[in-house]
Amino acid sequence: MMPFADSYCRKCGDKNHIVFFAPVFVAGMDARDSSKHSIGVGTHICLECAIAHGFANSWGELKPGVAL
Repeated sequence: MMPFADSYCRKCGDKNHIVFFAPVFVAGMDARDSSKHSIGVGTHICLECAIAHGFANSWGELKPGVAL
């Protein structure tokens, strides 16, 4: 059985959020620093950071003109 790869928020550094935007994952690579990794490590922007940085509204919808 293949485990799920961890994914870290690019803004706060926390991992494995349930709701997130702009995921990046490449098998065998750590997306945080482009180093090799046996499974791979992804990155994303979590919902809380998207709201805090003004990318999304309080409902979790991207604001007009925002592309992640």
